[in-house]
Amino acid sequence: MIKKVCVICGKEFISTGYHQKYCKECRVLAKKEQDKKRQKANPEKARAASKKWREANLEKANASQRKYYKANSEKRKEAHKKWKKNNREQYLELERKSNNKRHRNLGFVPLNEWFKGSVSHHVNKNYVIYIPEELHRSIWHRQGDWNSMLAINKLAFQYLIDNG
Repeated sequence: MIKKVCVICGKEFISTGYHQKYCKECRVLAKKEQDKKRQKANPEKARAASKKWREANLEKANASQRKYYKANSEKRKEAHKKWKKNNREQYLELERKSNNKRHRNLGFVPLNEWFKGSVSHHVNKNYVIYIPEELHRSIWHRQGDWNSMLAINKLAFQYLIDNG
């Protein structure tokens, strides 16, 4: 055991090994800096190690992520707004792609006739039922969410049976 001076903070400490350069408090900071350098030097390896750890510790990782999102929700919202403002073209392109994916590959085979005040509701990717707009808006739904689609389709088919 030798008395040494910490390279980071300059405090005197008693080393436990010959090559020790940092006091107990600064050792954590030095480790983090070393990890950052290692990640920058070999990002693919760092991503692979991170992915492997996440797969092995999924519960812990999800809990940590939920905790972070909850604690930083306002900060994340502000950062998102700032990003949207600074990256307007990229944001508009992403929005366009997001909106277009909903309208891709949908057929249009009507099962009943159009009437005034009706909207077309896709019961699947090909078939459409014209139903009143109020009925269509009564349950929020989208093609990718089959729970909501089952509920609205039930109403749409009931309407088709009653008024068909």
